Amino acid sequence: MGTITLLSPEGLSSGSPSLVREVLRRGLDAIHFVSSPVQVGARVRVDLDVERRMDLMTQHTGQHLLSAVIDRQLEIDTLS
Repeated sequence: MGTITLLSPEGLSSGSPSLVREVLRRGLDAIHFVSSPVQVGARVRVDLDVERRMDLMTQHTGQHLLSAVIDRQLEIDTLS
């Protein structure tokens, strides 16, 4: 998914990056589960695994297209 790196007040990396293991949405908030503690309000740099993100976006779009075909062409209700 990516990493979160703590930053110093000057914006420099301080310490090893924390691996992002999971991200959940709660309303407008994104809750990140990481490999080491990050204090709420800490200044951080987020590095995204772009290749994985593109794969997930492609799979998500494909699911919508497949659901639309099943719904419209086969007239079978889908759940997503």
